[in-house]
Amino acid sequence: RRGPGWATAAAVARFFAPQISPLRWPSVQWSTDEQYAFRAVSNEIQVLDGRTLKQLRRIQADGLSQLAISPVSPPSMDAIAPLAAFCPAGASSVPAMVRVFTDYSKGAKPALTKSFFSDALWVTMRWDPCTGTDLLVLVHSSEITEADMEGRTLHGQGGNGLYLLRADEASEPIASLFGSQDGVILDVQWCPADRTDTRSLVVLQGPQPALVSVFSYLRGGSAGVPRRINLGRFGVRNCLRWDSHGRSFCLRVNSLRGAGISSEADSIDLFDAAVEGSIARRAGAAVAGRRDRDQVIGPSITGVDFSPDGMVLLAAIEAHYGAELKFVSAKDGAALYRLKFDEIYGALWRPVPPGTFPAPVFPIPPPEMRLGTLAGAAVIEVDLHNRDVVKRRVRTMQARLREIERLKSRGMESLDHQQREKAKSEPTVRDALGKLEKEAAILEQPDRLLFEIHTAWGSHLLDCKVGDNCRELAKRFCKERHLDMPLAVPLAERMEQRLRLSNGEEKQPPVSKRHGPKPKVIDLGDKDAVRRRVRALQKKLREIEKLRSLHDSALDQLQREKLASEREVRSQCINLERELDLLERLPTMVFDVETDSGIRYLEFREGDDCLELAQRFCEDHQLDDDLVEPLADHMEQKLREQELEKACQQADGEE
Repeated sequence: RRGPGWATAAAVARFFAPQISPLRWPSVQWSTDEQYAFRAVSNEIQVLDGRTLKQLRRIQADGLSQLAISPVSPPSMDAIAPLAAFCPAGASSVPAMVRVFTDYSKGAKPALTKSFFSDALWVTMRWDPCTGTDLLVLVHSSEITEADMEGRTLHGQGGNGLYLLRADEASEPIASLFGSQDGVILDVQWCPADRTDTRSLVVLQGPQPALVSVFSYLRGGSAGVPRRINLGRFGVRNCLRWDSHGRSFCLRVNSLRGAGISSEADSIDLFDAAVEGSIARRAGAAVAGRRDRDQVIGPSITGVDFSPDGMVLLAAIEAHYGAELKFVSAKDGAALYRLKFDEIYGALWRPVPPGTFPAPVFPIPPPEMRLGTLAGAAVIEVDLHNRDVVKRRVRTMQARLREIERLKSRGMESLDHQQREKAKSEPTVRDALGKLEKEAAILEQPDRLLFEIHTAWGSHLLDCKVGDNCRELAKRFCKERHLDMPLAVPLAERMEQRLRLSNGEEKQPPVSKRHGPKPKVIDLGDKDAVRRRVRALQKKLREIEKLRSLHDSALDQLQREKLASEREVRSQCINLERELDLLERLPTMVFDVETDSGIRYLEFREGDDCLELAQRFCEDHQLDDDLVEPLADHMEQKLREQELEKACQQADGEE
C-alpha cells in the first residue's frame, strides 16, 4: 500500500541469497496478515517480524529446499498461519519429506510429516484457498528445466504423485490421491468456492488426451478418503484455471509452440461447477481465427483469466499474423470481442474486492455438451445407407408386421409368453417401418445420399445431394445439434472415407496366401538386424524385377504369388530403410506440423538446409508455396534456440 513516503522508500533489511532459483523464489515470504515473514536458509527456517524483518526465532529443518505459507488469514490474533517445508533426500537412508508446522515457537515440531521413499527432487505445494489448513503436494521426480518453466513441453510441470495433507484430520491425515504408477499428473487446482464443509479439487492426469477427475471430501474429524469421479477425456490439455467464484473452470494447452506441439493448442473447454457440487462440461471453443488455424505454425493460447463477475473469459493468443486478446462468453464459449496487438506479454482483469459481484448463474449443460471434443468420445461411427439394403430392411419389417397380425388374429389368450411379447412389439415395429420407408423414398432419388451418424447420445440422419462438400455438411450438422465445431473435422473425414469406400476407391487388392513360415519379428532397436532385413528385402525386390521381365505363361504359381507381393515387400523395405536411417543418422530436431490431413513430422539432420526441407515438405503434402519461407524461418529460429541452450549448458559445466 503506497503511503506518503513511498517515493523516498529506504531499505529496511538486506539478505544474501547465494542460490536463486524458481523453487526458492521469493527468498522472503510473508503471511497473509503480514505479522510474520519467513526466509529459507541452509537447514533452518528463519521466522522474521513482518514489519521490521528482525529475526525472532529459528525452526530446524535439515536440507530445506522449498517453503509454502498458507494464504488464508488466521481466524484470531493468537492463531498463526500453517507453514509447509520440503526437504529433499540427503543421505541414502534419509527420505525426502514435507513437514507442516502450525507452531513457530522455540523448538517447534512439525504437526504432520510425509516421507517420500521414491525419487522426489522437488514438489509443488498448494494450500486450500478457503480454509488454508489442507495442503496438496505434487511430487516431481525429474529436475526442473527451462523448457518446463516456459511451457515448451506438452506435459508442463507434470508430477508423479499427488498427496493430500490435513493436519486437522484425526482418522487419516495423509491421503494418497495418485501414486507414481498412475501416470503423470499434468495439473491440479483447488476449487476456490467455500461450500460449507465440502472441499473439492480438479486433476488433469496423463497420458494425452488428459483425463479430468474431481476429488471431493467432507472436512471434519473423520472425513476419510476423498471420493473420486472421472469426467472423461476431452482432448489434449495440460492446464486448468478456475474463476474466483468457483462456478467455472477451463482446460487448455499451456505451450509456446502452438500447433507444433498440439493441433488443439487454441481450444478451450469450459466446465460448469454447480453449487450442489456436480461438475459437467458446459461448452467448447476454438478461440483462434480461421486464417490463423490455416497456417502451418498454428496459434496458441499464452494465458487466460476469468472476469471478476465470472461471465467472460479473457484469452491471450499468439498466432502467425500477430497477437490478440479475445473475450469469450463463459456461458456458451461464443466470441464476444477481440483486440489486435503486435505482441502480448500478459493480460489480466483489474482485481476487485471479494463480494463485489455475486456468483454467476448458468443454465444446466445439455447432455451432448458434456462430451469431449475428441471424435472417439462423441462420433462413434458414420454409415452411408445403401438403397438395396434399405429395401431389404423394409421387406423384413413388413414380414414381421404380417406375422404379428397373424398372431393377433388367433387371440392373445391362445398365445404363449414369447408370442405375446412379439405381438406387444407392434408399435415399435410400425415406427421403425415408417422411418425405413422415409429413407427408401429419399434414396429412390438418384442424386440423393443419406448418412447415418451414430453418436454417444443417439443416431441422426443427414440427407444431402451427390457432390455436396462433406466439410460444409459436417459443420451444418454440428451447428444444428449444438455440438462443438471441432467435431466437424473428424466427422467430415469419416464421411469422405465412406464415400470413397462406396465408390470402390479404397478397395484393397486380395492378399495372396503365404507359403512357408512367417518372417521373424525385427527388433527395430537392433541396427544390424534391421540392416540384414533391408538387404533381404532389397534382394527380393531384385528377384521380382527379373520375374516381371518374363512372360506370364512362363511363371509358376509361387512366382506369381511373389509378383503379387511386390507392393507389400516394397512398403516394408521403405519403412525399414527409414528406421535404419534413423538409427544411423539420428535427427537433430523433429518438427510436428499440422496439415489438412493431420499432424505430419519434419525431421532435421546435420547438414540439411531448412529452406530445401520446407520446400520439399510443402510439395509432398501439397501445401501453398507461401508457407515455405515461414516454415523455414521457424525451423531456423528453433535450431538457433537449441544451439544457444547447448552453449549455455556447456558454459555452466565449465564453470
